[in-house]
Amino acid sequence: VTVPRFNLLSLDMPDRFEVAIVDKVVKEQEKITLEFEKESAVTKEEINLENAKADKDILILRAESQANGTKLVEAAKASAYRKLQLGVADLRHTLALELGFNGTSTTNYDKLLNYMWLDVVRGRANNADMLFNIKKMLVSQP
Repeated sequence: VTVPRFNLLSLDMPDRFEVAIVDKVVKEQEKITLEFEKESAVTKEEINLENAKADKDILILRAESQANGTKLVEAAKASAYRKLQLGVADLRHTLALELGFNGTSTTNYDKLLNYMWLDVVRGRANNADMLFNIKKMLVSQP
């Protein structure tokens, strides 16, 4: 007998065999899911680490920039103040010479101090301590 075609319409396996196949497939899928979750967790931690490094670098750059800015501002203030004080000393020296105070005599000392005191009282001088910042003059009391 020759059977030219054969159609298998139903295949019945024992229940134990079907349960074993289903369990194996489910376990493989759970294994794949766990591996994916592990890779996902590792990737998330790597991203968090890179974000933390970037935040640290940003904080360092901000702190360095602020420190450099403060340093430059303070250096500019110091330079301006120094130039101002040198200008004031030069002007006082010129004033002392014009009043006849040559640094070796105290003849016109009273005139110079009186002029400077009136300058402070009139409000033209920035502050009273500028009276005593005379670098180029020799001031001596008799």
